[in-house]
Amino acid sequence: MSDYNETTGLLIQYLDGELPEADRIELEQKIAADNALQKELLQLKLARQAVRSYGLKEKVSTIHQEMMMEHGHKGYTKPAPVRSLTRYIMRVAAVLLVVLASAAIYQYVTLSPEHLFSDIYRPYEVAVTRGDAALDEITAAFRANKPQDAIALFEKKSAPSADDYFIAGNAYLQLHQPAKSILAFTSLQNINLQQGTHQYEEDIAFYLGMAYLENHEVSKALELLKPISTNNQHAYHDRVSSWQIKKLELLSKK
Repeated sequence: MSDYNETTGLLIQYLDGELPEADRIELEQKIAADNALQKELLQLKLARQAVRSYGLKEKVSTIHQEMMMEHGHKGYTKPAPVRSLTRYIMRVAAVLLVVLASAAIYQYVTLSPEHLFSDIYRPYEVAVTRGDAALDEITAAFRANKPQDAIALFEKKSAPSADDYFIAGNAYLQLHQPAKSILAFTSLQNINLQQGTHQYEEDIAFYLGMAYLENHEVSKALELLKPISTNNQHAYHDRVSSWQIKKLELLSKK
């Protein structure tokens, strides 16, 4: 497994489901014990996704058309000679390797908590069903897009409620103060634990995950956000894609 090309080839076969059972089990054991292999596997997954996104099929189609033109064909009425076919395959393979490598390098180099945060994060919006008059002053300030006022009111309160902690957590996050946001959300989690309640449970999972991410605590963010991406019943499932989770996993190994 020390040879890079051999390793990469095995990983690609693994992703394609082409390895014999015994080889697959052996490779999975090596991947589980080797951080470098785990990172390379994630890079290959990211590169594959990038290839799909960047339209590799169009690149291959263009090359194919060029090869047909070289042999005077206007369509696919006659197969090309073996030498030409081999040349065509090699050119397609070269394009694939270049795009694959370039995409993997680009994704890895540009990957950061800040970029991923901006990609996933959407500010919390207060849903009002009872009219503005029913809102407490902290929530009313936040809903009026005045997070600083909401925080000022929250910090003056001697005994904040669960609602207050939740709104404050989001206000801090909106103002890019993730450490204070984390403290507010974890305080609310403690209230739920002590009272046996589940207030804002799904909201906390998403926005606390976002706070951890912005605070560069990637592993903690991944722990909260990964279950959201795999649970299609979660309120925030559509906010966290498997593609973003792959990026988080790769970022956690940087």
